Amino acid sequence: MFELFWELNQQRRIGEAQADARNSEMRAQDVQRDVEMLQQSVEKLALVNAAMWSLMQDKMGLKDEQLLNRMQEIDMQDGVADGRISRQKALTCAKCQRPMSRTHDRCMYCGAYNPGSRSAFDVT
Repeated sequence: MFELFWELNQQRRIGEAQADARNSEMRAQDVQRDVEMLQQSVEKLALVNAAMWSLMQDKMGLKDEQLLNRMQEIDMQDGVADGRISRQKALTCAKCQRPMSRTHDRCMYCGAYNPGSRSAFDVT
C-alpha cells in the first residue's frame, strides 16, 4: 500500500516538474521575443540618429568633434563620466517649493500649475 502512495506522489511530482519546465520554456521564449524587439528598436534608433546627424552635418556644417564634445557635456551633467544619461532630478514647485514630478503639470501638494515641467526626453 505504501508503494502505491509513493508511486502516486512521484507521478504527481513528475507532472508538476514537467509543467514547470513547460512554463519556463514559454517564459524564455517570451523574453527572447522581447529581446529581439528591443534589438530592432535600438537598431532603428541608431539608424535614425545617424540620419539626423548626417542631415545636421550637411545643412549646418557641424563636425563630429562638436557632437562628441556635446555628448561629453551632457554625460557630465550628473557629475559622472559614465557614457550614460541620467534621469533629471525632480523639479521644485514654484509656489510651495516642494519636490514635483516631471511627469505631472500640477503640484501634488498645492495644486499649482507648473508649465514646462516636461521635456521631450522625459519617459512617462
